[in-house]
Amino acid sequence: MRELVADIPVLFQAAGQWLIRNALLITSLSALLFIVEWILKPCRFIWSRIKRRRKPGTALRSADLRFVPIPTRCRCAIGMYGDQSITQINTHWHVTNPAKTSTPVQLLTARLLKPRVHHPSAQCSVSTARRDRFRDVYSVEHEIPSGETRKVSIGFYVYLNLQRSGRPLRVRFAVMDQLAKEHRMPPILLHVHKLFG
Repeated sequence: MRELVADIPVLFQAAGQWLIRNALLITSLSALLFIVEWILKPCRFIWSRIKRRRKPGTALRSADLRFVPIPTRCRCAIGMYGDQSITQINTHWHVTNPAKTSTPVQLLTARLLKPRVHHPSAQCSVSTARRDRFRDVYSVEHEIPSGETRKVSIGFYVYLNLQRSGRPLRVRFAVMDQLAKEHRMPPILLHVHKLFG
């Protein structure tokens, strides 16, 4: 028994030395686990939404959405941000889910189809409105129930000038729903304003 008690400090010392020698490995593994968790979190969220709607013996079918632009809330601006050229596009739509099923539609991502832009700074986002007591609250988590219409906002920006100020720009977007169906929206013509100054 005395030998076991005497060996405890030695064991602690050996464990401490092992931790010091392998600190880099432990840190690297922790960072790797964090990155994997960060990547898998949105995938798990999307998959949980799909599973929640899935009924045994039935195949999920995405609705064919109807898109109507809100002209007073669609605009494009170009200008300079510091020493960078920038184009910013904001559009708002009435989106109707005419499906007769009980499956709501959730719009998760958006992309600009026209003009085609391949630039690392390009960002495109979509969010759906839900009416609060006094205002519309936009979120990517909001849904469009069957038989109802919701306001949808789609924004895009890139550190490039896509058009000259005063000239119209024709744009077209596509959105992806929770069932991985891409909905192509009708093209719209935007008047281009100067963003800054």
